[in-house]
Amino acid sequence: MRILTLNVRGFGSPVKWRYIKYLIRKEDVRMLCLQEVRLSNFSLNNCCQLWGDNDIDYFYSNPTNGSGGILTIWHKKFF
Repeated sequence: MRILTLNVRGFGSPVKWRYIKYLIRKEDVRMLCLQEVRLSNFSLNNCCQLWGDNDIDYFYSNPTNGSGGILTIWHKKFF
């Protein structure tokens, strides 16, 4: 089982999105944990676009007091 965790230091850049999508596919990731996401809203639709599959679940903790948020996405089949 592969779990990927990264400190992305902001996640609004299309370059970072492409890189994370690439890593998910290349490494066959089952769980993704991103720190310092710094986006105020994150939805299941955003997660499905990032992951490339609809059979996922997620948890997002909004940024507070200057620190970035935390995003965790996992594949339902394995968790």
